[in-house]
Parts: sequence; structure tokens; C-alpha cells
Amino acid sequence: MEIEQLSTKEVIKLYSASIKELKRRKIIRTNNVIGDMGEYLAIAHYNNTPGLPNLAPAPVGTENIEWFCR
Repeated sequence: MEIEQLSTKEVIKLYSASIKELKRRKIIRTNNVIGDMGEYLAIAHYNNTPGLPNLAPAPVGTENIEWFCR
């Protein structure tokens, strides 16, 4: 079934289920869904690309992380 065919209530339930599953898989850890997903994708890319350093998630609540390109 296409998402366009779902009722608003069904789409909201789908969103809620998706967030719960992303948290269960440890893809997102906080309510900052976009930031957590970006961090997850960046870490996965670095850790799965030979020649790049391995990264780890920053502790929840970490502020003022500077990103440097070399």
C-alpha cells in the first residue's frame, strides 16, 4: 500500500512506530532525529571506508563539537 492511501491517523502511527524502531536499532538516541541520523550515517560511512579513521558517537548532551576538514 502507498503511504498516500493511509489516513492521517495511520501515518501518525507509522511515524511513531518508525521512531521507536530507529531507537531500538540505536540509529537515533535522542529527540534530535535529524542530528542523530546524520551522526549515524557519518559514523557508518567512516567506519566502513578503508583508509578513514573509525568514529564513535559523541555522548548524548555533548555540545560545541567542531568539525575540521583536512
